[in-house]
Amino acid sequence: MGFRYAPLNRNQKEIRLLELLPDRGDGKRKLIPGCRVFHTRLSTAPPFAALSYVWGDPDRNRVILVDELPVRVPKNLYDAILALRPSDEPLIIWIDFLCIDQADNEEKSWQVRLMGDIYRQTEQVFAWLGPAENESDSVIDYMNSILALVDVLDTERKPRIRRHVWQNLLSETPESALDRSYVAFTASDGTIKIESRIDMNNLFYLINGSRGQGGPISIAALKSLLTRPWWGRIWVMQEIALSKSAVFVCGTKRISRDGLRAMVNSYQAWYFILKEKSELAESSLTPYQSEAVYELFFLKPVLMLSARNTCEINRLPLATLLRLTCLGSYVSDPGSCSMNSSDPRDKVFGLLGLASDREEFEKLGVFPDYSKSCREVYTLTMVALMQLGHLSHLSCCQMPKAQPDLPSWVPDWSQAMMPMLQDMENNAESVGTCRDSLITVTRRGEGIEGISLQGYVYDEISDVASFPGRASSFEIPADKMAAWPREWLLEFFQLAYHNNREYTDFDSRLQAAARSSIGRSMRNCVPDPSVGSGIIEKDVFLEAVALLREAIDGIENPQIKQEVQQFLSSAPDTSRFKGREMLKMEIIAKSLGRIPFITRKGHLGLAYDYVKKGDAVVLFKESLAPFILRRQNDTQWQFVGEAYVDGIMDGEVAGSVRFEDIYLV
Repeated sequence: MGFRYAPLNRNQKEIRLLELLPDRGDGKRKLIPGCRVFHTRLSTAPPFAALSYVWGDPDRNRVILVDELPVRVPKNLYDAILALRPSDEPLIIWIDFLCIDQADNEEKSWQVRLMGDIYRQTEQVFAWLGPAENESDSVIDYMNSILALVDVLDTERKPRIRRHVWQNLLSETPESALDRSYVAFTASDGTIKIESRIDMNNLFYLINGSRGQGGPISIAALKSLLTRPWWGRIWVMQEIALSKSAVFVCGTKRISRDGLRAMVNSYQAWYFILKEKSELAESSLTPYQSEAVYELFFLKPVLMLSARNTCEINRLPLATLLRLTCLGSYVSDPGSCSMNSSDPRDKVFGLLGLASDREEFEKLGVFPDYSKSCREVYTLTMVALMQLGHLSHLSCCQMPKAQPDLPSWVPDWSQAMMPMLQDMENNAESVGTCRDSLITVTRRGEGIEGISLQGYVYDEISDVASFPGRASSFEIPADKMAAWPREWLLEFFQLAYHNNREYTDFDSRLQAAARSSIGRSMRNCVPDPSVGSGIIEKDVFLEAVALLREAIDGIENPQIKQEVQQFLSSAPDTSRFKGREMLKMEIIAKSLGRIPFITRKGHLGLAYDYVKKGDAVVLFKESLAPFILRRQNDTQWQFVGEAYVDGIMDGEVAGSVRFEDIYLV
């Protein structure tokens, strides 16, 4: 008979802990680690550690002994247990796979609700990255060897000083740079401070490589370490954020959480300086530096390693945490922030323990409950988000959805999302607010069937752009990359001629095309006489002029072409933008998965590529930006997605309209 779980006492908040037994060192049994399981109240539990890891492939498993009985565990857990197995005294540790009865949904639900408290109480968390491979040993050994220097700089020196010093060092020789041992800077109180830069110099040359073309460690090996599956698992964010102390384990090597954070911060600072230099027209990087610019990714490591400060000190709401951990792309991208889970419900459950508004969600019925389907969990969560004031989270609704049967107005948090046009700076959740009185929930039995929001149908899409050469809106062929930004801008510009109601002259059309091509409202800008009467960033406009000059041969309409030629004959000088590609880069980012359109009232717009002619442009009460809906029948609407609609962003028309109930299904 195999191992069986004895029931836990929920009223006393009991948990199970493991005694991981020492290495027996006796032949075959050496490869079969053993442990004993015991119950304890969380409040009176002995000092214990916890394991943070990725379950891995359930079909790849190994046998361990629990209370002398064989239990199959995922291979990645087996490898972690072998690596952590003590040599003398037992290690008391909490491991979710073994300490929670995974076959009992009721127990799993209430135990998962305790996980935040469990990780807060741990003496130490072991973050298991996996076995040694791809030179991981040499990377961790090198990091540990210079950690004393990195720790000093990470805790005692201001990051902007290091950035300033390193920017200068990148263009100097080691000999000339080391001659100047101090750097002056202005502190926040206006006083002049002097800092020693010898340590900063030394660290720069240790990371950058002071001689030759190579560096101290393999970029490929560093990338491999920082893109392992652990960094992308949703539960580890809570596990690494709530623990007082944590150590990363890879094979037989270890490095502290604080040490790895300091190292990643240093490498990220180096990376950004290299990236800035690489974008200059006449830049020269060594092969080692170029490899770092094109191969290294820091978003997930920085997110995970800063999670303790971000979540415990700053305290983020669930809406922000969901946005933060879904940001990515439909295309597999190791540089994205998107986190995953084997159970899609855990995309919500795994963040609740970190959310500053966790109690408010619990009152609205959102808490770990594995008796509910993914559809029920996601729908209930979205209703609660809107009831708590996060109407802007509708921007997270994107198609196609991986989870079946989700209502059109419910985001699919189980998959990566394209960066949102209406994403708020610094993850603020202030673009739209919503009170419970503004949302009506329609229920069928115990489930939610749909919602009604106060809205106004402002306009209708009259035409959508076409790109015959684009096989997929989520990809730009390499041979079209150089020409793509001007083709994209040209589509907006030509659409502006379809309707003369909103844009009546050449200047207004080009400005609107420039704004709409990147979905930027320019709300913080002021009119600049040198670029006409509209409101637009001067540099954006001049870069758009440069792109239009490149695109003129692609204009087929003779009247439009003549107007362009006439404008360019006296256009502002754009020669200083040679080699500058800021607008091009933003167009490439914003164009993925999106398409230009124009409305019947003559507004240019940008939305996801599944919008079509006849879709409605709708303003919701207390939302500053529009959304696209598709009528299903006389009373029901399908939510299509967010949009940039030039001229009606930031609530320009919301105060003059009459709102009515709009029912979303």
